[in-house]
Amino acid sequence: MRWIAPAASLTFVLALLVLIPLRMALGWSGAAQAGLSARQATGTIWSGRLAGAAYHGISLGDARVSLDIMGLGLRVAADGEARGRGTLRASGVSHATAALPLARLAPGLPLKGELRVEDLSVDFGKGACRKTRGRVALQDVRLGGAGGPVPGLRLAGQAGCREGRLVLPLTGEASGVAVESMARLDGAGRYEVTTRLRATDPVVTAAAGGAGFERGLDGFIRTDKGTLGAGR
Repeated sequence: MRWIAPAASLTFVLALLVLIPLRMALGWSGAAQAGLSARQATGTIWSGRLAGAAYHGISLGDARVSLDIMGLGLRVAADGEARGRGTLRASGVSHATAALPLARLAPGLPLKGELRVEDLSVDFGKGACRKTRGRVALQDVRLGGAGGPVPGLRLAGQAGCREGRLVLPLTGEASGVAVESMARLDGAGRYEVTTRLRATDPVVTAAAGGAGFERGLDGFIRTDKGTLGAGR
């Protein structure tokens, strides 16, 4: 019968763990440091809800949240401006599949459209990109300024790490327009994006000038720098 007391103690500890409020988990899970915020947190770490949730200021709506023990973070399922699911940690994200307007993430870029990530995992250990996987795509692409949509144009590429920064090479071609865009992002959310554009359509060519592109030897080029979420 000596096992009764230890078993009762273990049961009590497990009950406490199950009942830990979600609001307490936001800090020590690292999700808050990763940019997750909410107007209100209800429920427990195993089954909770964030009302008015946001990620780096981008609306997630009323998100469902649960603890991911293996990933040491919080699983988030959202259906706001950004919709999808993934695990948020202090050092990055894992297994994220989501879609959001690119203009809400980096409003100053010359290209607009819906940014999609598929099974994206990024680890910014000590502020530097250590490892990553997953694909990124930009759909319904259109030029900023006086430009409009480019029918059928979709950009896509494979995420990678280079010199401590997350790199996202996006390329695509359609309707006489070819685009190569290379985004570099550090652990603090600072980005540098170089976009090259070639076009035979005079309407697109004129729009490129209105969107701030400079004419180069082979088409148009533009470089942008900023911080994710700044200027929204």
